[in-house]
Amino acid sequence: MRELARVATAETECEWLDAARGCTVRQIERLVQGHVRGDRPSDAPRPDARRHTLRFDVSAETLATFREAMKMLRHDSGERLDDDSALLLMARCALAGPEAANPRLASYQIAVVTCARCQRGFQEAAGERLEVSPAIIDMATCDAQCIGDVEAAPPPT
Repeated sequence: MRELARVATAETECEWLDAARGCTVRQIERLVQGHVRGDRPSDAPRPDARRHTLRFDVSAETLATFREAMKMLRHDSGERLDDDSALLLMARCALAGPEAANPRLASYQIAVVTCARCQRGFQEAAGERLEVSPAIIDMATCDAQCIGDVEAAPPPT
């Protein structure tokens, strides 16, 4: 019920209950994944609404250091950062490395693949392809260095 309450409204409650009837808890979790309050079960999932869970089993020293790093990031940003924003900033800082020799190049590189047919976008993450929101695709299109079609067959030699 908690999962359904996260997305259902008075207008969509019956549709969600019908869609969830006979489902296990895990099936309901997958059903609501990528949906926000007010969406209908028949609506296409939104990649930016899908959440991923990170879990780490760490020592006390690592936990303390991580908390201090998060505290510093939040302080230095000058704005209120939720966990998602703070972790993204931390990852970008780690990927930045030393100043680039060429100031026209990005401080770090990621691979974003866009489907030519449907324009959905995916980011490579340690061998796994995760769908990203249209806003991320727009940002990458604006800021990125395009290297062309990486999935096309290599040119004949």
